[in-house]
Amino acid sequence: MRNLYLVFIGVLGLSVLAGCGAYGTVDTGVAGGGGTIDVKSMRAVDTDFVGQDLPDEVAERAGCREPEAVRFGNLEHHGAEHVDEDVDYEDNPPASGPHDPVALDWGVYEDEQPTERWVHNLEHGHVVIAHKGLSEAQLGEVLDIRARAPWHIVVLPREANDDDGVWLLAWDARLYCERPDAEAFQWFVDNFRDRGPELIMSAPPRDPEEIEQLVQDASA
Repeated sequence: MRNLYLVFIGVLGLSVLAGCGAYGTVDTGVAGGGGTIDVKSMRAVDTDFVGQDLPDEVAERAGCREPEAVRFGNLEHHGAEHVDEDVDYEDNPPASGPHDPVALDWGVYEDEQPTERWVHNLEHGHVVIAHKGLSEAQLGEVLDIRARAPWHIVVLPREANDDDGVWLLAWDARLYCERPDAEAFQWFVDNFRDRGPELIMSAPPRDPEEIEQLVQDASA
């Protein structure tokens, strides 16, 4: 499957080629030069955490609980049915379960979004950062972390969370931390992003112009 998602902004353009292994390469389209950068390769920190346990020092610094995942044996899977009704999820926040047929566009949301919508994002392999009760500085840190690694990340507030802090959520996996932390985020992304059973690499971002700017900043 090949899709071409193209947005022109003045003399600059954002081209995202969707397909098996190719999606995520963005051409900034700057006349007379420019270049390409793989959005999927943008990282909050340089450390590669694939296949590693969450480092104790990271968990202590961010106030993280033990990571939960179906594959770790400490989280249950609750299905993946598409429904057109509100869902009473067994886990709060959920990492699987019945959900709306339409997912959100990945990106940053200032207002709460229906849980049923973003659970579908998890099925697509996206990571959702659901935050509650953060200070202005902490929210700024969340947005900064996400800006350094925006690929398939959804950020949104969620008052239904039991505790203040940050939940990192993927399909069949979740991690709670009292405070935002770039290394905790990158550990979760390295181990759980783009591993959903309904992975759709062609889904466009919520704000292509913002992604264009992040790409330019990363390549500067």
